[in-house]
Amino acid sequence: MLNDWENHRTETDYESSLVSKIFITNFLTGYLSLFLIAWVYIPFGEAITPYLTLANIPHHHKPVGPERLKAQVAYFVIVGQVINFATEVVVPYLLRFAIGEAKEKITGEKVHTDSGADKAEEAAFLRRVRAEVALRNYDVYEDYAEMTVQNDWRCGARGNCAER
Repeated sequence: MLNDWENHRTETDYESSLVSKIFITNFLTGYLSLFLIAWVYIPFGEAITPYLTLANIPHHHKPVGPERLKAQVAYFVIVGQVINFATEVVVPYLLRFAIGEAKEKITGEKVHTDSGADKAEEAAFLRRVRAEVALRNYDVYEDYAEMTVQNDWRCGARGNCAER
């Protein structure tokens, strides 16, 4: 929505700005808690809590150490892999099945069946075309965000970022 209000000169500028906004938003919502724990709460947690009391902000924090940060990073990685698998493999399969069943119930006729009019050599091609038409539209921005996050994790695991 914000991108639509900006006055971009070209479609490329518009798309570049949109990719940047999507990536920053996804990054902040996904990893801000890790940065707060690692760079604010662990080193300065004891110094910050008295100010929370002065500002009448209720807090019931337990001391957090590096082991909590390690556990949370592992949780993010494992849960992220499970969610990515579910959204990229399981959900599209279930949606394709559910949409086919719904169309059958609404129209009363079979969906994605070979008609007798199809020639034998065209039948396989038409099955593939019908299956591809049922797929959802490809969104390149999801791939940009996923590749950027994967590149950052691999860079961090190797310890150097010069190969980017």
